[in-house]
Amino acid sequence: MSARSADDYAALERELARQTAISNESQARLQAVSEVLRIISEAPRDVHVVFDAITERAMTLCGGLFGTLQRFDGEQVHLETARGFLQPDALQAMKAHFPMPVSRGTASGRAILARAPVQVPDVLADPDFLAEAQTAARHDGIGSVIAMPLLRARRCIGAISVGRREKGLLPENLVTLLQIFADQAVIAIHNAQLFNDTKEALEHQTATSEVLHVISGSVADAQPVFEKILDSCAMLFEVEQMGVTLLQDGQLHIKAARGEWMRAIAQTFPRPVSETVSGQALLEARVVHIPDVAALGTEMTPSNRDAIERIGNHSFLVAPLIRDGQSVGGIGLLRVPARPFTDNEIALLTTFADQAVIALENARLFRETQEALEQQTATAEVLQVISTSVADAQPVFDKILDSAERLIDGDIHVLHQVQDGQAVVAAYRGGALARRLSDVYPIPLEQTAGARGDPDAATVYIPDFCKVENPPLSLRLGCEVFGPASASAITAKLRWESEWLGSLSIIRTPPRPFSDKERALLRTFADQAVIAFRNARLFNDTREALEQQTATAEVLKVISSSVADAQPVFEKI
Repeated sequence: MSARSADDYAALERELARQTAISNESQARLQAVSEVLRIISEAPRDVHVVFDAITERAMTLCGGLFGTLQRFDGEQVHLETARGFLQPDALQAMKAHFPMPVSRGTASGRAILARAPVQVPDVLADPDFLAEAQTAARHDGIGSVIAMPLLRARRCIGAISVGRREKGLLPENLVTLLQIFADQAVIAIHNAQLFNDTKEALEHQTATSEVLHVISGSVADAQPVFEKILDSCAMLFEVEQMGVTLLQDGQLHIKAARGEWMRAIAQTFPRPVSETVSGQALLEARVVHIPDVAALGTEMTPSNRDAIERIGNHSFLVAPLIRDGQSVGGIGLLRVPARPFTDNEIALLTTFADQAVIALENARLFRETQEALEQQTATAEVLQVISTSVADAQPVFDKILDSAERLIDGDIHVLHQVQDGQAVVAAYRGGALARRLSDVYPIPLEQTAGARGDPDAATVYIPDFCKVENPPLSLRLGCEVFGPASASAITAKLRWESEWLGSLSIIRTPPRPFSDKERALLRTFADQAVIAFRNARLFNDTREALEQQTATAEVLKVISSSVADAQPVFEKI
């Protein structure tokens, strides 16, 4: 048993090390993204400084031997930057091939043609790869290559590529990071174009830099970026009605709004995408420009008619926020009276949309880093309590519930233990509702939610207490406590080999689903509770055996010293 407990300790320590590595990796990615943003904002005219920074960081974080950034002018591919494990003669030989026609002979060429990420898991085994490129790969020890297109307004203007020693596909999180770098390269290119244009372009570039500055100073929250983008739109586009929308759970939410009408309709959201004025742009993942909404005639949607009735005829422009080829939201502008948006204005709004996506990705990376750090800390804290409370599992149960309440959203957090075939509440969190629910215990183990379904399943999920057919006693009592609101619950069984020690449950009212991350974290807490159970049992079993051994020795001692009289032995026994 002690050896098994030690194994569990080691497993939890390995989990702690894994979470620490995830946290460190996320922090490194976040820092690299922020550094590139800073360079973009400080060097708006010199795209090569940005290209060098992006290529260097992409190569380093993706574990590559070399990295390149190439521009595509519609016919020829031009090499802008090359970094990494390239010998001088090999680098010169590479440059000699540029500019070159776009083709499937290179990973970058394929990405440009497909306008999508391309991975070549084994360069030497790919029949379409250029022979000279395979020769260079063999010389430099390159096993695989990934290329990410630089996309602007659905047009490909280049690609970033990274060559790695290892064969195989790049992990998804690094593919996403490379996409962020590609988006940053697109912004840098557009910044440079804007800087060399007229006064209007200078104003546009200033606004873009200001948004980038907000992005770099608000890594954890995209909301200030949305607000800054709308401020810039109001100043540069001469519009009063505008908003930033995000898709969440299949519904469109307005996250920032300007103008009396836009603020008013924001109160009617969330809505299905198809019922909104920006629905077409989001569903088709493309910019939509309607120079004169009234001219649509019979093609007007109910939303278009409502807008005309409220604010008059207008021009409409929406740029979708595109991540991994899918719309995740949009920026919409309404200009009253109707006056078409210029190409430069459409291009700038597309840049703002790209920046909004970067802000969203930054916030996501930050949340992942924070979550990994919080989970790592919680695991370490529980392990510390386990190590200092060997004889008593109760402090461990309390610490586990404190951590679960902080990290896993729920209205009730409860830990049960099994005693004589009954489920008994060992600890709970959740106020009055939790107290009412705990008052119905103990109940027979076979009448608990954990006894439902596959007996070998590690967890049991109940989507809705009051919709379960032939519910066990615990769910019937739960329905009485929660009433019409009902509840959902996930229960992690606490098992030691074939023995059922108890369960750890989280209840949400009204019913809400649990994410994969929440399920995994619950399972970690459950494993820690099992260790606490076993530690306490081992300690008490050892102490009981020692007491019995001591008592036996004491009786034997009296027997040996009282041969003529049994009475002292009787008394000692």
